[in-house]
This record gives sequence, C-alpha cells and structure tokens, in this order.
Amino acid sequence: MSGKSQDPSVRSGDSQASSVGSMIRHTSGNRCAICLNLLPETGLQAAHLIDSAEAGVWQLAMAVRIGLLTSGYQRSSAENGMAQCPTCHQAYFTPDLIALSPSLPVLNYILDYVNNAGANRRPLHEVFSLLRQAMTGAIVALPDPAPILPFLGLFSIVILKPEGLVRRRISTQHLPALSILQDNRFMLAPDGTPPEGANVARIFDVLATGALDPVPVSQGMIPLSAEDPEFRQRRYWRLTVLPEAILTALMARNSLGTFRGEEIDVATRIYHILSLEAMQRNQLGPAGGGGPGDGGGPGHGGGPGRGGGRGRGRGGRSGRGRGGSGGGGPSGDNSSPQKRTLRSTNREPPRKKGREGGQGKKKGGLRSGSLEAVESGLGDTRCEDLILA
Repeated sequence: MSGKSQDPSVRSGDSQASSVGSMIRHTSGNRCAICLNLLPETGLQAAHLIDSAEAGVWQLAMAVRIGLLTSGYQRSSAENGMAQCPTCHQAYFTPDLIALSPSLPVLNYILDYVNNAGANRRPLHEVFSLLRQAMTGAIVALPDPAPILPFLGLFSIVILKPEGLVRRRISTQHLPALSILQDNRFMLAPDGTPPEGANVARIFDVLATGALDPVPVSQGMIPLSAEDPEFRQRRYWRLTVLPEAILTALMARNSLGTFRGEEIDVATRIYHILSLEAMQRNQLGPAGGGGPGDGGGPGHGGGPGRGGGRGRGRGGRSGRGRGGSGGGGPSGDNSSPQKRTLRSTNREPPRKKGREGGQGKKKGGLRSGSLEAVESGLGDTRCEDLILA
C-alpha cells in the first residue's frame, strides 16, 4: 500500500502531510495496525488506502462513478490512511501480494442489496453511511442489517499473488485470543474452543491492544499462504477506516491478482454490476433518455414525459426531439430504432449492428471513454507513504 511518488496535494505542504502522518501514528498508538507490533515513531509508516499518486485519481474517479465514494473524499487525509510497519507495508502491501477487504458477510450483504433493491436502491456510499448509523441503534431504511453489524468494522487480508507468498508469515508479539460470535457480538471464546470452529475468529484490534496496560506478549504468526494449515482460521482486523474506501482499493487491485478468493469474487461481481450500470447511464446521457420519468424537454427525449418543444441537442438515446416528439408520448425512446435505421441505411450490416449495440465509434467509444480510461488506469496501483519526517 505504498509507492514512490507523491500526490501534489501531499507535496503542497510538508507540515500538513507530517501532521496527517503524526495523527495516523498517534491514533494507532505507534503500533502497526496489521501485526500490532510497537515501533519507534520514526519507524512506523502511514499508508494510504486509496493511492495518493496519480493512480489514486483514477481509483477515486471509479469509486465516484459507481457510487461507492463521493467526490469529496480526501486522499491526503487521515481517514485515508493507516499505520503499518515496514515489513507489512513494503514487503507485502506495496507489491500487491496481499490486500485488505471488507469482511465476507458485509460483501455478501452489499451484493444482495445491489441485486435486489430495485428502483429504491441507494448509492453504496449512502448504504454504508446508513449501516454506520445502524451500529448506533438507529432504525435505517435498509434490509435488516443486524446480522452484519458485528462485521462492519472488521476487515480481512486477501491474497492477490500466491506465488510470492509461499511459506510466508507475518510475526506478531500480540496474537489475539480466540473470539466467538454470540448474541450478535464477538466475545472471548471459552477455553478449548477450536480455532476452526463456526463463528470463531482472531480479531486484531490495534486500539484495544494499545489501551491495555501492560500489553501482554503472545508470540504468534499470521500465515499468508493458502497452503499453510492455519490459513483457514478466520482472522479479522478491526480498523477505524471506511469499508467503502477499503472496497475501492480492493476493486482497483482485482486485476493485479492471480488468486480468486471468496472476498475478491464477491467484490468483482459488485464492481461489474455497478460499472455496467454506470456505462449505460453514460451512454444514455445526462437526461437518462429512454428511462421512465425525466425525459422530454428541450433537446431531451425520454420517458413518459414532461417534454415537448423543439429540441436543440441529442439528449440521450431518444434523438433530437423535433417538434415535441421526444416527450409527450408513451415513451420518447420509441423513435430511436427508426432513426438508427434511417441513419444506417447505406452502411454495412456489421457496422449497423455495432451501433445498435452501443459499440459504435461515435456512441459506444466516446460516451464510454471515461469509464474505459478509469478501468485501464487501475492496472498500476500503488499507495504512497505520507511524509513522516
């Protein structure tokens, strides 16, 4: 989760970046949020979740486009960072051998919501905000979130490149005791509980660890290879970061990995659904022509309509709306197939088919260019260190 170049917003003021880095280190009690080991302040690194370098611009643009984050998300802020030791940061996260992911129960909830919420579906950044409100006891307009609330602030490590992780482990001086999910919350598991048992996990909690006095020492290992017999034990990391930011970073790194774990599979399905919808919206244009509701008006064809009047622009897929035909009828989009047929009369069949399917150079290429650029920009993703000096 690091890189070599800095975002201009970070370079603009060393004191500001240093202050953000100090805040991140202070919040973690100068401990690595992954292995929980205590380090000197000068040795702890502040890693970005969404990259602070140029790749982060594309990552944020992708997240905004699919409704996962808002455009106001600050990549150079403390909420976009976490403390890591050099081993965790530079040896494993920077080369994209591993990544963080929202817990599988949360991912499955989001996938179900995306698939089943229908016309009332909210952008995912609003969904995550409501889930955080639900954790405080608020009643929210979402499918019952109670089963996933214990997992909302928990994250797991997922493998991206298993070939670089054979026999690799991260050592920790503070291996957490086993916890078990009971009455919708995690509590200390009784003696004799098997580590592979149902609803059993080790929860690495950097804030809870630092609050202990003294902090007990319990040597242990975090296996990173799926070939390790202990790898199947559940491990979660309790972090004070936004799940939607972690999910954004994971989506950006999906294409870099050669291993398809459950979390990556679900995250990829969520991304494909949302990115396809974003591409369709982009092709329809700002008015969302052809859909129910806001069509019509000057220059905008569309749905059942408020429109009329002589159009001046294309306005989505319903054409120019000449003489008020874009809006008052059952659907302004009804004229689109006829217009595409007339325009394509003298064209070769393959080109005609491509235009109708949204793949022509004019509509498909230009309208979807931004999304394609976002997707192509996700191949080079590195998080940057905040300036700590």
